[in-house]
Amino acid sequence: MAKKSKKTEIRENFQIDSGTQKGIISIVVFALALITIFSLFNWAGDFGHIVNVILTSLVGIGRFAIPLFLFIVVYLLLYPSDYEFRPIYSVGLGLMAISVFGLLDVIRTQAGGYIGVGVTFLFRQFASVGVAIVVLLALLVISILIIFNTTLQHLVQYIPARTILGKTLRFVIALFASAKYRIAIAKEQALASVQEESSQPDDWNEEVVGDEDDAEDVEINESAAFSSRRIGNGESNGENSDATSTTKKRLRQMSLMRVPKHHRQIDLPLELLSGNKGKPTSGDIDRNKDIIVHTLKNFGIEVELGPVSVGPTVTQYSFRPASGVKVSQIVSLQNDIALALAAHPIRIEAPIPGKSLVGVEVPNIKAAQVGLRELLESDEFKQRKSRLTLTMGRDVSGKSFTADLGSMPHMLIAGSTGSGKSVCINTVILSLLYQNGPDDLKLILVDPKRVEFSMYNEIPHLLTPVITDVQKTINALQWTVNEMDRRYEVLSNAKNRDIASYNIAHPEATMPYVVFVIDELADL
Repeated sequence: MAKKSKKTEIRENFQIDSGTQKGIISIVVFALALITIFSLFNWAGDFGHIVNVILTSLVGIGRFAIPLFLFIVVYLLLYPSDYEFRPIYSVGLGLMAISVFGLLDVIRTQAGGYIGVGVTFLFRQFASVGVAIVVLLALLVISILIIFNTTLQHLVQYIPARTILGKTLRFVIALFASAKYRIAIAKEQALASVQEESSQPDDWNEEVVGDEDDAEDVEINESAAFSSRRIGNGESNGENSDATSTTKKRLRQMSLMRVPKHHRQIDLPLELLSGNKGKPTSGDIDRNKDIIVHTLKNFGIEVELGPVSVGPTVTQYSFRPASGVKVSQIVSLQNDIALALAAHPIRIEAPIPGKSLVGVEVPNIKAAQVGLRELLESDEFKQRKSRLTLTMGRDVSGKSFTADLGSMPHMLIAGSTGSGKSVCINTVILSLLYQNGPDDLKLILVDPKRVEFSMYNEIPHLLTPVITDVQKTINALQWTVNEMDRRYEVLSNAKNRDIASYNIAHPEATMPYVVFVIDELADL
């Protein structure tokens, strides 16, 4: 083995772990923050006075924000899992400093120090204060987008709906977001005119709810985020003033929820799905029954045969053990039964749920493909009580098996390569799409491999396009947690236990379900 060079050995001897480096930097930055605070309040003697004079000259009253900024840096260094800092974010910090100090100088001369004066000098010479405010506010918003690596749509949803700025931004984004929006508006107007001619002789008054006073403000929704919604009032103001005030109170409690004028519901035809393909081949059932009985008898276990259920992939042979036979004795003979049947692997279900029987599941010689169409047409699925019902397939008896995602409320799909995990995920997604319209269900899909969920990119149920970037996945998860906390508060104020009961009590401002789906979780 080649010897290490002397420089390499010296470098390794004096190398410090990255965690230790962050700790040292955090202590230094924290100390600087405290020294800055002492200097601002003249608690640091002559040295503090000099620091205060320098900061006042450079940034004016913005100097009071410097300790806060340093404390934030310390937090990000100590807890990187909450926010992954990237070098490009420093550009955003620089733009934010320029815009803030410039705005301070615009509000009050030299309030932003020399930096603020330098930023606004060109505007004062060649433009106007109004132009300076517009440009600096634009830079401030851009800096926030860069620092938090988010989109303008996601930023707007955190702006209070009652502010003029929030309403203006929502209107502009929704108006120019896509051609789909303009088409939807045209359809709404056409439908409204038809309804007016058929059932409403008087003029319709469209009222927008969500402000503190009685003024009518237009709030148009952007399709990728929850925001304030617009509702149509189908009667005259004189006849429906009480109902209008009640509606206003309800919608104020959830100003971030959008209410479409016409509830969108997409009826997907089942003909788009494939049906069952082929029939299962279970082999000689009578022969297998005799082998199981004979094998158990050789070990001193008497059994009474029960019904045989042929499923898509396995056939279940059931039997009732004689009195005094322990179930554990039968389970311990699993390998012996598999050897006698020349079938592998077999599974012993002892006992079968809801029955006083023991089941031996033997793989079919030829498995049948279960089609999603038959599952959605089954009685079990039609009798569902939840809008989050998932059809998972058929059990060993061939009966459709369903589950309620809302009662889980999390699900982890595990299995070896080629076992059908991706097929199961797609079945789950399609089960939800066939039950819910775009206003009832919102999906967030994460696909690190970029191949599984790309087909869903154009559906209207998506809150955001399919996510393939890890950092954006973290942002989406953080948004989901915040949205969950916000919904708990809304439900608490409305005195409803869950989303279903809330939607029944507030049909004019329904709350859509949000389902977060991640493919290949381990890759994250």
